[in-house]
Amino acid sequence: MNLSRVQGLALIVGAVCLLIALFGGDTVVAGTLGVIGLLLLIFGISAVNTSQPTGAIGLIGVILIILAAVIALGFRVGLFGATSMADGLIATSVILGLAGRVITGWLTIKEKVFSQWVGWALIAGGVLNLAGLIGMGSPAVSIVVTILEAAALAGYGIHIFQKNQGKLKAKLGLQ
Repeated sequence: MNLSRVQGLALIVGAVCLLIALFGGDTVVAGTLGVIGLLLLIFGISAVNTSQPTGAIGLIGVILIILAAVIALGFRVGLFGATSMADGLIATSVILGLAGRVITGWLTIKEKVFSQWVGWALIAGGVLNLAGLIGMGSPAVSIVVTILEAAALAGYGIHIFQKNQGKLKAKLGLQ
């Protein structure tokens, strides 16, 4: 099993973990699944740029998504909770995430390596997350953002996993 295939699987499992964490309430299990989902996102998202090589701009988009996820992970594990910079870090995470999602989503739509709906879902999730930051959010918006994010991650992951499964079968002479 190659690294890209593992990263695709990580995106799929990460999407499921984020959904379960959303609907799991404030339990320890939901919090743990949220952390696992973010870690799998951080590990797997670079496979999008590998599968859809778009040069420096694509790499920048993926790096911005990773940075936003690292900040969110810091809040999930309690690293940033009591700091006076919490509001600034939240805003930074949302803005970095939006920029990375717009870049990566736009490239997904343009390049047509992945299904175009995946790019649209990624962009929509980033925009709605920004709406939540500027006070237009509600619990319903948070649910929609998480569902869009999970759908996009699963869409990327399924494509990456299947694409690399076909390559593995071809190497083994099974096709």
